[in-house]
Amino acid sequence: MPGLLKIGFTNRDVKERVEELNAATGVPKPFEIEYYCLTRDVEQVEKEVHRHFISNRVPGKEFFSVAPSDVVELTDSLIKKVEFDRFCKTSAEPFTIMGPDDRLCIECGTLNRDLIPVGLDRMRVCRKCGRLLGWGGT
Repeated sequence: MPGLLKIGFTNRDVKERVEELNAATGVPKPFEIEYYCLTRDVEQVEKEVHRHFISNRVPGKEFFSVAPSDVVELTDSLIKKVEFDRFCKTSAEPFTIMGPDDRLCIECGTLNRDLIPVGLDRMRVCRKCGRLLGWGGT
């Protein structure tokens, strides 16, 4: 559906889930995968992304009128661990696999790699703007 993104999660293969959605009657145009990643905290990430974009949500549905790049930026900043199976069609930069300690700063957009923990709580901060990026390690 042009101008709308379905933001959700699946515990199955992403491509199989998209095929299932496309097979449903009443779908005017096939879904395209804009972004996906594997993470251990999928339900919490989905909840936070939905909460953040609540004003852009189609009532009662997992569809949002929002730019894919905004969703990717927010999701990448929320995930605690990005696995190596990550796909992003909307990246302005060449695709880069993010490692388990990499964090994308939602404030300034900087990709922070090989971060060093700050204090005993292992919080990470952006090298460019100093914003807290979330928990590190396992």
